[in-house]
Amino acid sequence: MSARYEIWLCMPTGEQIEPLQWNRIRYTRAVNDVGMCEVWLPSDYDLNRLGIDYRIDIWRAPEWASAELQRWYYIRKIVANEETIRVIGVDPIDLLRRRIVYYEYDPAGAQVSEITADTIAGFLWECAHTLVYDAGLAYRDLSSYGVRRSGPQVPIGYSLPTIHYQAMWRNALFVAQEVCKRSLGTDVPVYFDFECVPPKTLDFRIYYGLRGVDRTGDGFPVFSYEAGLLDNPELTLDYSNEVTVVFAGGSGTGTSRIVREQYDADRITRSPFGRIEAFLDMRSESSTDVLDDHAKQELEAARPRISLAATIRDAPGSRYGVDWALGDRLKIAYRGYVFEADVKKVDIVVDEDGEQISGTIEGA
Repeated sequence: MSARYEIWLCMPTGEQIEPLQWNRIRYTRAVNDVGMCEVWLPSDYDLNRLGIDYRIDIWRAPEWASAELQRWYYIRKIVANEETIRVIGVDPIDLLRRRIVYYEYDPAGAQVSEITADTIAGFLWECAHTLVYDAGLAYRDLSSYGVRRSGPQVPIGYSLPTIHYQAMWRNALFVAQEVCKRSLGTDVPVYFDFECVPPKTLDFRIYYGLRGVDRTGDGFPVFSYEAGLLDNPELTLDYSNEVTVVFAGGSGTGTSRIVREQYDADRITRSPFGRIEAFLDMRSESSTDVLDDHAKQELEAARPRISLAATIRDAPGSRYGVDWALGDRLKIAYRGYVFEADVKKVDIVVDEDGEQISGTIEGA
């Protein structure tokens, strides 16, 4: 039995206007990326009632629970013909796409603020800062519209990875995505999202270690193609761009140039031809710590990729919202390989045939 849905049209600031009579909806959510929605309305709906950045609020009630807000989306496109009206929206992560990371200058020309944070989380806070400014830039501040920053503390016993990254004048969403990519492979991968809290609060959050719930332990199901829980599995074993030794060259010339080496001994010894070298040219850098950091990042980025991509079915033993959800880590089995894979995207379509749910997983 499909879940029940209510779709509300709201003002950009959350005030409800009316429930929508819809023919079909599709909405997506993605880890560290913008989600989308499409709502098909009757062709005689009054277009004047729709406005730019008006909200589409999606409420879902599964058969075993009461209705909960799934997400809201801001209208960015409307397509109308004689048969239907299609309303297209983007979720709150798009607000980061609308901003760049930059800093004001005072009349005397002295810079008010610089990026000083040297951790992944610090850069994410800087991205959120483009939407919620504590002082000085009222015209960029959306806190009066419900946007706020919060998030859990770093888990006990862990320290956040340090990065060196130039974020100024770059798109805030791109920066947030890039620094999260750099955290992969460290002790504490980092993720970000906005939590929609009705009626209007948007809570920017940072997640440490995992975006969702770890469901890989005892008592949780193993998702496999053979059990009918996966569609279109594709296993990839890719060593084509592997690098096992990275030299980072800093300032200086000739024999006086600073050169730092980082290598992966285990991968080098897997083959008699396993020493695969690369050079990172950073001739303006004099800090050995910075050179080491970049060489390690390059080494991690050039690891061989053994991965699985597949789609999760919404079926008995694999129910969305019960057995898995966005960002959860699942145990996946395919062709003799067992993976821990994360749910990267959820895609839901609701029409006259009911509700169709699929989740996209990636793991290595």
